[in-house]
Amino acid sequence: MDDELTWRPGRPVPMHEISFEMDAAGGPGGQHANRSATRVSLVWVPADSEAFSDREKERIQEHLKTRINQRGELRLRSSEERSAAGNRRHCLELLVSLLQQALTIR
Repeated sequence: MDDELTWRPGRPVPMHEISFEMDAAGGPGGQHANRSATRVSLVWVPADSEAFSDREKERIQEHLKTRINQRGELRLRSSEERSAAGNRRHCLELLVSLLQQALTIR
């Protein structure tokens, strides 16, 4: 999983397409609150992805249009976990779930 994110068997997204930003999560948390960079934001541009056909990219963009900003970036943020690694994993799980929803033919 280090170099690709598999959202469906045999259908990976290269990890070089995904970037992460970390910052301090707000709110209560004891002595390390606001000093530990544990909140993670995942940034991915679906239109630039090598992993999907043009039709799939259109479906993803249509399904996620309320989550994609004007620069075409999908940004997912997590501060659910106490560690940056846990929040990174949570963001990746959310991306997988969103891709599966967007590309499931109903």
